[in-house]
Amino acid sequence: MGSWGICFTYATQFALESLSLVGETYETSPYSRRACEFLLTKQRKDGGWGESYKVRHLSSDGGVGPDTDNE
Repeated sequence: MGSWGICFTYATQFALESLSLVGETYETSPYSRRACEFLLTKQRKDGGWGESYKVRHLSSDGGVGPDTDNE
């Protein structure tokens, strides 16, 4: 199932990459800092992301699913 590009980690990664291409970095941009801080709030205690492709914007767990070997 081709679902790798639909989740918040990938969307945020692409946004951060695009911001960096125009000179917006963590040090210089409130948008980049906010995106990084957002990702950190989603990281699991074990350091993984465990994001599920079944994420829903209204889910109570914020789209955090069980850890898998490929994350």
